[in-house]
Amino acid sequence: MITYRLATASDAAQVVSLLQEIIVSHGVTPPEPGRLHATLAAILEAPEHIVLVAETEDRLAGMCALIFSQSTWSASPVCELQDVVVTQDYRRTDVGRGLMRAAEEIATFCQRNYGVTFPMFSKLVTKAGPDQSPIYTYLGATGNLPGWNFSKYLVGKDGTVKAFFPSKVTPEDPALRKAIDEALGS
Repeated sequence: MITYRLATASDAAQVVSLLQEIIVSHGVTPPEPGRLHATLAAILEAPEHIVLVAETEDRLAGMCALIFSQSTWSASPVCELQDVVVTQDYRRTDVGRGLMRAAEEIATFCQRNYGVTFPMFSKLVTKAGPDQSPIYTYLGATGNLPGWNFSKYLVGKDGTVKAFFPSKVTPEDPALRKAIDEALGS
């Protein structure tokens, strides 16, 4: 059984482990562990952050973060969902959806009681077919669809897709940087 709850300081080591797993699986070099621990500790203590965890009998299966701030365009409180992470063993088991539902319950509570306003998003379908989200129908016309998170599309100023980079390509990759520079110059 999966339980969804607020993270506590005692969850920090397991949350860092989850983050390191997802970072490494995408071929990105994780930050130094001490830095990641310090960042997470600061987030757990910050009143404008909420970290939710999905807990099994013996370990954490996933986590997500809610960040509360002030919108510059609407001048009202907003809530942003970040970093929905599920460990490899629990992917495709609805843990991610459970985290989203728990986040939505918190968001609804905050909206009702504190006037926090923000749009809630649903999962987008990337795979080709009748349920595919329109953005991926457009992006997929290039012949490239994301196989996993952190795939990157470079869209030019004119709205055309200039390039696709799979999740293993890091933001620092010279080929990606060159493509961005070329697109900005066009």
